[in-house]
Amino acid sequence: MVSLPFERSGEWHFCTAFDEQRRVALEGSPGFPDIADAICRNILPTAKPSKEPANDERLKDCWRIKFVFSVPPVTFDRFFNGPCGIRAQFLNDAELGRCANSHMVMMLRPKVLRALESEHTLRTDGPGQWSASGSIDGLSSKVWINELSVHCNSRDLAIARREAAAGQNGTDSRGLCAPTGTELVLFGAWINPDGVEMVLPEKIKRHDEIHLRGYS
Repeated sequence: MVSLPFERSGEWHFCTAFDEQRRVALEGSPGFPDIADAICRNILPTAKPSKEPANDERLKDCWRIKFVFSVPPVTFDRFFNGPCGIRAQFLNDAELGRCANSHMVMMLRPKVLRALESEHTLRTDGPGQWSASGSIDGLSSKVWINELSVHCNSRDLAIARREAAAGQNGTDSRGLCAPTGTELVLFGAWINPDGVEMVLPEKIKRHDEIHLRGYS
């Protein structure tokens, strides 16, 4: 079995005012592969993927797979806020974060495709038939928290590099927040009518931005 390179972040610390019980639980988090396994085991069976059209003129006629799903609060917390979670992997190294994201996408891929098989409204003729997997397999496909369901307005993390980034022009302290919630989301890559992945220029360096400031 190939050993995955994910590591616990030595820079991942919590503010002194952070809830002590939650801090202890997060510091006892398992490694990222185990977190990914827990996510896949605990997805609610009612979760259904959808085909989302782009609302940016630069992505005219493009669409992507969107899969919003719920997991237990502790799994959400470990995935996003723990020293072994997705943001901690990005903190360790931008490429390691991208590797962790790809691992999570590939873990979810079979579940999404199986769900799509039963969703006749998402089936199309011609090239569109294989675009579902093309969207999931795209380089810009990602798994993140559902930002529409959480509040990111607190400072919970004491990470020196991200504290410095939060003080720069054009940035804020979202990367230092440890929100609670249950909803995660897989966003596939944007696919044009020819089946080609499209990436907006400002999204090309997403992994570097998360490495530096904890969000993109």
